[in-house]
Amino acid sequence: MKYEIKSAIMPLIAANVVLFILQMTVKNFTESFILVGNDIFSRPWILLTSMFLHGGVYHLLINMYVLSMFGNILEQRIGTKRFVLLYFSSGLLASFLSSFFYARALGASGAIYGIIGALIMIMPELRLLFFFIIPTPLWLVGIIYILIDV
Repeated sequence: MKYEIKSAIMPLIAANVVLFILQMTVKNFTESFILVGNDIFSRPWILLTSMFLHGGVYHLLINMYVLSMFGNILEQRIGTKRFVLLYFSSGLLASFLSSFFYARALGASGAIYGIIGALIMIMPELRLLFFFIIPTPLWLVGIIYILIDV
């Protein structure tokens, strides 16, 4: 029997939540897997592991909310395999580039930006209710999200 994942969103959210729980409960867990800029060549796995760590509940909730909201739309448009490839390649590239600008970094934001960027390219005029009230095109929401996150 062949098992096929129909959507990558829930497994990605589950992985992020489980690793966040480990961060909160296992001593030195975060320190072992956080992106440390000077260590990327001696511990290259931190480029990946840091993508699943978060700086707090709010950080986790925002990233997972955006992943579920935008990720579902994008995954339906490009398919699960391409979505997973985009998620991980965006996250890994963001981790690598972050290592040159930050001494330490963590979070799924790089992967999330990749999802938003791809969706903006595919559906720039998609209307969202900004603050649940103001109809706003996706491209503008993307800019606002970047400004808030930075």
